[in-house]
Amino acid sequence: MAKDWKQINWSDLNENISDHFKVGEALLLPSWRVYHIPSDKEKEEIVKTADVMEKIRALFGTGISIHCWMRPLQANAPETQYHNQNYNAFVGSKSTMSAHIFGRAVDFHVNGKQGADQCVQVRQTILPHLEEWNIRMEDIAGAWIHIDTYPVKSSRFFKP
Repeated sequence: MAKDWKQINWSDLNENISDHFKVGEALLLPSWRVYHIPSDKEKEEIVKTADVMEKIRALFGTGISIHCWMRPLQANAPETQYHNQNYNAFVGSKSTMSAHIFGRAVDFHVNGKQGADQCVQVRQTILPHLEEWNIRMEDIAGAWIHIDTYPVKSSRFFKP
């Protein structure tokens, strides 16, 4: 279970957000190799998303490797060349409303289940839980899984 976002030391990258997910995993902007300093609202959303990630981890009974959590429109990374830069656009997203921008989405793979074929199986295992966990999941052919906590527009299992 995730902690209260106000009780987390967000400057400690090894601090747990929940039982198995750490601050550094949520805040890393991997293509730039820097960490975003989140707003209070982003912190709150990250913690809610970590709760869902714990459920997914429990479902598989093994670790999860995070590919990307935050993708801010303005990276809060003072003292780096990337401060105030648009990470979401840098990684190729044209959306200004991506759930990643707000800490409400995670791209990941289940450890031991890498690759596109195994990700199809992982999606099929998560699919029956989407409504129960109040999440959405992308229906894509890729070597990662995307879940988010955005409200459902037309389908919980959707094409991006």
